[in-house]
Amino acid sequence: MGFAKMNEQEQALKLSALYKELAEKGTHLQFDDGIKDTNWIDAKAYIPDMTSNLDLFRVAEKQDKIIDMSCLVGSDIDCELGYPAPYTSGYTITKLKVIVEERGEIKYNNGCQNYSTCRVRQDHWHSWQGGDKCPLPEGLDCKFKFRGLHDAEGYSHSVNSDNSWQHTDSDLDIIAFKVLGIAEGYKYE
Repeated sequence: MGFAKMNEQEQALKLSALYKELAEKGTHLQFDDGIKDTNWIDAKAYIPDMTSNLDLFRVAEKQDKIIDMSCLVGSDIDCELGYPAPYTSGYTITKLKVIVEERGEIKYNNGCQNYSTCRVRQDHWHSWQGGDKCPLPEGLDCKFKFRGLHDAEGYSHSVNSDNSWQHTDSDLDIIAFKVLGIAEGYKYE
């Protein structure tokens, strides 16, 4: 077998291994542009093929998805606002009025003060009077109470469709929910 043919097979194996790792991790490719301080950028415009220098590509590490708290702005759902340790212990239970950016950082405001952290009040039954869609951000593990008084635990968006949040006088209407924690693969900002 000639040298060129052997290099072609090696390149095909490397390319196949790269795409296999990409499929297993379920993330995206990064490209070493050699310019930025970190060098690695998302490879949106760069798709490796048999002619690419595969040493310049890698599969990005899987990152937890940030829970988007913006759906809670102006809602009646209790939030726990606070500061990261060691600045304070505990949270202030209040409503989220606005999310602002202050000196490059996200801040959560209750109408009086900015806080560094925000989460839906946990281990507390929130009453639900009905609405047109799920009131919670994606990525929370919850327990539900239904009009038929049955409990169920599960992920807030995949277990219950938006129809479950509307009140139709059905036994399956959600009348209360309790946030137990964060679903795997998610994190608060």
